Amino acid sequence: MEQISHIRTTRFYKKTAILFCAFAVLLLVAILYYSLNKTTIAVTIGAQTRTVDFEVYADPTDEAAAGTMEDTIFGIAATTAADASETYDNTNEGGTVDSIATGTVTIRNTWSQPQPLSATTRLLTPEGVLFRIKNRVDVPANGSLENVEVYADVPGDSGNIGPKTFTIPGLSKELQQKITAESTTAMTGGTRTARVLTQDLVDNAKEKLEQQLLTQIQTTAELPSDIQAPNSIHLGKAVLVETTDTKISPAVGEVCDTFTLTMSANATVIFIDDNSLLSKALTSLTDSLADGEIISAYKSTDLTYTAETYSTDTKQAKLNVSLSVTAIPGSEHPLYNKEALAGKDSMEIESYFRSYDFVRNVSVNFSPFWVHTAPSVQSQIEIKVTME
Repeated sequence: MEQISHIRTTRFYKKTAILFCAFAVLLLVAILYYSLNKTTIAVTIGAQTRTVDFEVYADPTDEAAAGTMEDTIFGIAATTAADASETYDNTNEGGTVDSIATGTVTIRNTWSQPQPLSATTRLLTPEGVLFRIKNRVDVPANGSLENVEVYADVPGDSGNIGPKTFTIPGLSKELQQKITAESTTAMTGGTRTARVLTQDLVDNAKEKLEQQLLTQIQTTAELPSDIQAPNSIHLGKAVLVETTDTKISPAVGEVCDTFTLTMSANATVIFIDDNSLLSKALTSLTDSLADGEIISAYKSTDLTYTAETYSTDTKQAKLNVSLSVTAIPGSEHPLYNKEALAGKDSMEIESYFRSYDFVRNVSVNFSPFWVHTAPSVQSQIEIKVTME
């Protein structure tokens, strides 16, 4: 009995030892798995443009200058007048219309006497096409006169002729044999493209000229000497332009290659505290950023503003303001949230990062080679971020 009991005890210890060894092996594998399991994510990001648009009032009061009024900055208005004139090309597609063909001839005189020819003297081709001399000329005896300007008697394509010989019907039959004309180049211009001035073209020109007036006023306007602004304030300018007179030459509907637009305007110039405006714009934009985004760069020239209205009663101007900056993910951005990556495979991790518009490229590396998901231990996830 004691021998049987000893055998049973020995078997029990063997089983226990085997189970312990198996457990130890499994525990070692688990330890190795979790200690060696690592995920490295390389992310390339680029700055994104963020823009905020808002309205603010410009007010001349001391409270506005002190910055104690909500949605209000300091601003003083002054009035001025300006005018501008500009010539524009008629860019409309035109049709073909008749015109007067022109060219030059050489007049030869084999007679012993000089021959004067008055302006409009007729020159006739053998085919009966009539031209006229543009200006009076004197053809020397036994000589010639080159580059005499001539024009067709009637408009149209019939005046577009090649080199020809001409007789002068106004002379006697005898002199017609001695005094002749000849062209060595073609007569051209019997037809031309006619462009009709349209209202759409004029309206586009008006917009350009109004912008030109606006720029002119913004550049030249100065705060009147009888108006004082706090010394600490840097003044920018917002302008409201009211056109008082516009003249167009020629009129809409007429044929022309160019047209001239003249415009007169009265303007209200609002001299504003643009430093205060920039500060308000940055605050407004920062509030509008998504969680974790931070402003990385901006320029004062990225701040734009225009005057929408001005009240002569309250002396207040309403401004439309826009600011654009570049933003990047800060250290608190969800981009760096390792907890959200636990248990995800390569495709899921890439999808997570690419949901943010900052991300340009993502690569995921698991180790050891048999691992295909990110570990749950955040310290074993490494996110390497580089700027584009």
